[in-house]
Parts: sequence; C-alpha cells; structure tokens
Amino acid sequence: MLKSLFLRRFSPFLTDIFITSFTAVAGAICNIFLVRIIATGLGPEELGIYTLIRRAVAALLPFTTLTIGIGLARYIALYEGKGQKTGIVLPSALAVSLSCTFLFCCASLPFSGLLSELLFNQKGTELLFILILFLLIGENFYLCLYAYYRGRQKILSANIWNILIIGILPISIAGFFIQWKNVTFIIFGIGCLFYLSLIGLIPKVIKGIRSTSREEFQSMTKKLLTYSIPRAPGSVALTLIFTFGILISPYAGGIANAAYLSIGIWIFSILEVATSGFGMIVLPKAAGFVGSGNEQYLINKLRSMYDLILHIGLFTVIQLFLIVDFLIFIWLGFKYSEAVPIARIIFLAMIPFFFYTMMRSIIDAIEKKAINAFNLYIGLIITISSSLILLKLGLGLIALAIGFDLGLIALGILTHNFMKKRYHIKFLPDNFYSVLLINILMGLFIYFLKYEMISNRFSYQNLAIVLSVQVLCGIIYLLVLKKLGSTWIRDLEERISVRRMMN
Repeated sequence: MLKSLFLRRFSPFLTDIFITSFTAVAGAICNIFLVRIIATGLGPEELGIYTLIRRAVAALLPFTTLTIGIGLARYIALYEGKGQKTGIVLPSALAVSLSCTFLFCCASLPFSGLLSELLFNQKGTELLFILILFLLIGENFYLCLYAYYRGRQKILSANIWNILIIGILPISIAGFFIQWKNVTFIIFGIGCLFYLSLIGLIPKVIKGIRSTSREEFQSMTKKLLTYSIPRAPGSVALTLIFTFGILISPYAGGIANAAYLSIGIWIFSILEVATSGFGMIVLPKAAGFVGSGNEQYLINKLRSMYDLILHIGLFTVIQLFLIVDFLIFIWLGFKYSEAVPIARIIFLAMIPFFFYTMMRSIIDAIEKKAINAFNLYIGLIITISSSLILLKLGLGLIALAIGFDLGLIALGILTHNFMKKRYHIKFLPDNFYSVLLINILMGLFIYFLKYEMISNRFSYQNLAIVLSVQVLCGIIYLLVLKKLGSTWIRDLEERISVRRMMN
C-alpha cells in the first residue's frame, strides 16, 4: 500500500534507496535502544564487553568470509545484466565463506583462553571468545542471504530480513535477558537470530545446485575467489580502522573505556546510514550498467553525488558537534559524559568518510583492481601509527579518537584522488564558499541559542527547543541550496518528475 501510494512517485532507483535508507535508519534507532538497555541495565563495564565482542566479530568477518558478500551481489547483478543464469552464484559463495569461517573457528578454538585474555585484558573470559566464534558463523549466513537479495535487486526482501535480524528482534532479546544481569545471555540470544537466515538460504542453495553442473560450480567459485580475496584484507582494514582504538582501549584504563570510545563511533555509524542506502543499491546498479556498456551514465551523475556529500556533510558535522552532549545525556545518562569530547573529535572525519562510502561501491563496480583495499591499507597504517604515537604522548582516549580521524581523512583523500584521475572531476562545487558561509552562520546561531540563551543546561525541554530550531535551519538550508541551483536537488526533482509523467 505504501509503495503504491507514495513510492510510485519516485523512480525505481530512488525507491530502492529510500527503502534501504529508511530501514537503515530504523535499524540504527533499534541499536540506540539496544545499547541503552545494556548501558542503563548493566553499566559501563558490561557495555564494554558487549562492545568488544561486537567489534571483534566485525573485524574478523571480512577475513573469515573473504568479503564474499560484495562478490556475490556483484556477480548476480552482472550476470543478470548480461542475461546469464545466476543460480550457482549463491551456493559457490556460501561454500567459500563457510569453508573459511569453519577453518578459522577450528584453528582458534584450542587457543580460546589465550586469545580471550589478550582481547579483554582479563583471565577467565574463554566463554566470551566462544561467543565470538558462534556469532561469526551465524553472521556469515545472514550476510550471504542479504547479499543475494541485493544482487537480485530484491531490495524489499533484503530490508525485511535486515530490520528483523539487525533491528527489532535484538531489542526483544535484550529486553528479555536483561533481568539476569549478564551480558553473555544477550549476546548469545542475538547470535541465535542470525541462524534464522538458513530459512531463506537452504531452498535457494538447493535449487542452485540442482540447476548447474560441477564444472560451473568450480568456475564460479574460482571467479568469486579471484574477485574477493584481494578485497578481503581491505574490508578487514576498514573494520580495524573503526575497531583498533576500541580493542586497545582496555589497556588505556579498563574495559569501560571501550564503551566511551564506542559511543562516538556508534553515533558516527548511525549517521552513515545517510549514505549506506545509496552504496547498497548502487553496486549492483553500477555493475549492471558496466555489464551493459552504459558506464557513461554513472559519470554524468558524479557532480550531483559530490555536491550531496559536501552539502549534507557540512551541515551535519557542524550541527551535531554542537549538540552531541545533549544527545548522549538523553541516550545513556550523565555517567557517560566522558564520551562527549571523544565523540566531537570523531565527528570531524565525517565528510571524508561519507565520500568514501558513496564512492566505494562505484569503484568496486567499475574497477577489477582492489583500489579500495589499497586505500584502506594506507588508512589503517595511519590510524594505528598515529594512535600509538599519541598514546605514547599521554593523550589517552583522545589519542585513539584522533588516530581514527586521521585514518578516515586519508581514506577520503585517496578515494578522491582515484576518482579525479579517472574522471577529472573536482571535489568542491562552484558555490562552495556560499554554502560554507551559510553553514557557519547557522552554526553560530545554534551556538548562541544553546550556550547563551539556555546556558547549555540539559533538559528535555531545552533539547526539544534546540532540535526544533535545527530542523527549521535544515529546511531553510535546503531551500537556499535549491535557490543556488544545487545539482543533486535538481536531479532529485527530475527523477520525481519523470516518475510522475510515467504514471
């Protein structure tokens, strides 16, 4: 009903982005409530354990699955663009990722005591490491199912699974198990949810195996390995940029530090949903254009993408920087105030990272070489080296936040350099200085409201006042951008107009 009444006004591409972005936002909101349940019900140390387990899984997944999801989505979309059958792609991808995951789990299980002590900086945490292995296998199933739907461009099906497994059901699990005051019960319950993906996977895998020969299976497996192996270390590198500081934070003052550092990164990740929807949709779309020889269409739209990143990024960074303390207080309470300066530092890398997330899917679709992986290696090296140097200088958690920023800034610069070399497009729009001035003036206005008129006193009423004014500023900002002739707004209007004419 929603799609027939509202989404029919938009092009299929915009519809897919809207659905995916809406689901990502809903999932992010669910994650906010999940973290709040753990933070308020169990405290900073248990939240730190949850954070370390989730980040460890995120760091290991690209390695144990060889980032097979990217190759799975790409080859399904590419083959459909060429009119070839796609049935064997999912069984081949699942065989590759499961083999790697089981191999890793079997090799690391005998050393669970040592590895858990290294990760948590505590003895007697073997069970926590076993939970990590349990999550790795389950998430492997989920990622393959989600990538399959992305490749087939069945976006609604992909997002239904996403909101259930990543969003709604984990809150129910946490709400039920919180009464036992043990975060391991919550983590185990959430891990079980990923195994529900087998319901969707098994019929598709059986059908794919029955419809293809052994030679086709071997050929497809080889192609997936050739495509995915060079990219796997890159995905590990990206996860480690986000995870390195959290993993070593217990050595800088205890497990609770992992929670404080994670809060800023969580908010940062929540804002990433603004671009994640685009990235998830554009990879199979771009691969389809390349397969059909229509790459020029993508080139024509790059200016709009660049302007969208800069215009929305500038406004978001400035406005969020000013009110992040209020957001953390209402989310987790005053006892997490140590996370406020860390979060503000982390937000400074938002625009470079937004640029990377918007461009990486295009690069993966148009370029067989693992360009993103190479850039990620450089970013990770910068993150690790700068974090360790600044830690040595005694900056504590701030050192880890700055190191995180420097790695992402380098990643954004390297991504821009590749796009500029290939397509000769400049990053800054012609109206950049006008846009910058508008954002500075709006930032000063919110600063005066928050720090002068309400004296930076936190209350639900003051937060509502500030947020309402920020929303008003956002509306005015969009109107001004339209008046200035912003390319991405014009393209958006054209897509809506074309869709209306078709109806």
